Amino acid sequence: MQMKQVLLEARQDFLSLLKRRGWKEKDLNILRGIFLGELSRVDVPADIFELAIKEAVKGNLKLSSKLLGVSEIDTLEILFWYLPKKYPLPSERLKKRLKAESVKEFIEEANRLRVKLGKKDFMELYLHLEEAEEEEEKRENTDLLERVRNLSIEKLSESEIEELRYFYSLLDLRGKESVRTLNVHPYILSAIIRNPSAPIVIDGSNLLWRGGLSVSYIYEVFERLAVFREFFFPYRIVFDRNAEFVLPVHERKGFERWKNSPNVLFESPADGLIISLANTMDAVVLSGDRFRDHGLPRRVRVLTPEEIEKG
Repeated sequence: MQMKQVLLEARQDFLSLLKRRGWKEKDLNILRGIFLGELSRVDVPADIFELAIKEAVKGNLKLSSKLLGVSEIDTLEILFWYLPKKYPLPSERLKKRLKAESVKEFIEEANRLRVKLGKKDFMELYLHLEEAEEEEEKRENTDLLERVRNLSIEKLSESEIEELRYFYSLLDLRGKESVRTLNVHPYILSAIIRNPSAPIVIDGSNLLWRGGLSVSYIYEVFERLAVFREFFFPYRIVFDRNAEFVLPVHERKGFERWKNSPNVLFESPADGLIISLANTMDAVVLSGDRFRDHGLPRRVRVLTPEEIEKG
């Protein structure tokens, strides 16, 4: 109801403006506060705008569209404010939905939709479509949050993260904040929010030894990667084939999640596969080993856990 009152007041301002002659810049500012569609972006002198508006009200949409540099369908917004019982507001949402090629077709299709939805005029139709879109955006945002909550760091897939990045980019500031404050692993959030500088290949067995054969150390490393000055994604981890059996018995259950990850590979010795993957993926390597005995290509950058800890 509040939004409808705002629209009704805006219409009164528009009707009052029509009674004036010799429009000035202040009159254009009133129009810019009223128009909701393509007309809100028109930049022409006040006298041209006045002529275009008054010609449209007379029914000369063709001349009005030429003066304003917009389509005839877009000039229908002038008639909407003048007579919302007869003319629809050509919002981007409605234009996409109707896909009409002429003013006549647009009005006819909009009227069919109005009748179908049981709305008494085009102002009610506009409000209904806006509210429906807001609800849809809320549902999509809720779906996105749920998808992010269900992500696991072990099974992050590049294709899914790319899709979630796209949906994240469409959110408004409030929606983005709701994603950023989710209680999930920070590397997952960084994968959605930050732009990767390169993939990363991780020497898994080396990290296990450095972390005192504790699987939790791998998660700690990913926490540091999440806030490192560069962000690396996607990732691969290479473990020696006997990595599981080197671990204490109480650590093996936690290792199962990594063992079943599509981002984890096992090879013995692991160094050759790590270097090969880094070459193929054009990735950096995370390891405490400098691979001096394996002919590491110069272009492959090796980061140590100590560098990651420093940020």
